[in-house]
Amino acid sequence: MELALTSKVLIACRLSPAQKADLIQLIKLYQPRRKILAIGDGVNDISMMNEADIGISIISSNHSDSYGELGNHAISAS
Repeated sequence: MELALTSKVLIACRLSPAQKADLIQLIKLYQPRRKILAIGDGVNDISMMNEADIGISIISSNHSDSYGELGNHAISAS
């Protein structure tokens, strides 16, 4: 956590949706003045984007049809 708090950027991969949201909550707890931007590309990033101050959902034009309703939920959360 000490390393995370001294970093300007964190990339969280291979984490569960709950772990991503927990990471954001911890940073907010230890540094409440810091604004957090979360960028995700799917439904598994919704909880992280909801915890962040700003959420951005990325969707590829090549795969827009394959996301279907789940992609719409991720976009709505951002």
